[in-house]
Formats: sequence, C-alpha cells, structure tokens
Amino acid sequence: MITYWQQIDGQFTKTRKEEINTKLPLWVDARNVTRDETTLLQEEYQIEQDHILDVLDPDELSRIIFLQLSVFLFMTRQQKLLILPGRLVFL
Repeated sequence: MITYWQQIDGQFTKTRKEEINTKLPLWVDARNVTRDETTLLQEEYQIEQDHILDVLDPDELSRIIFLQLSVFLFMTRQQKLLILPGRLVFL
C-alpha cells in the first residue's frame, strides 16, 4: 500500500495521488507493497529496484540515500521516527 503525505504549512497531510502539488515537499509511505507498486515506485521516483528489494529483506539495515534534491529513507522494520528541522531522529 502506498500513501502520500504533503507538507502544507509545516504539517504533513494525507493527500490523494492525483492531488499532489509538486512544488511542496512530499512523503511517500510504502508498506507491504505489491509487485505493481514496486514497479510504480521505480518508474515515478527513479528508485533502483535493488533498493526496493533490499528493504523487503528482513536482514537488511535501515538507511538513508541522498539523490540530487531527494532524500530516500528506507526503514526495514517498524521504528519510531522523529522529524525535526534539519535532522531525523530514530527512537
């Protein structure tokens, strides 16, 4: 399942895909993805297939990848995450 969250006035708000404003920050939350959804992530966000497959491996570690103006956060297990201005904190 993929859900989209748009940052509006400093708050993340759940947004339908067709209503995404590309000028605002976007958080894409992908959990228990299907094969079609992994293909969609690869095509829409230029995420390498290996990165997506790695996250599905229970032995992989969480990681952050910086690519041009985007930041990809891959969390391989459920963790609490605190997002502060300029930093991410895993709890």
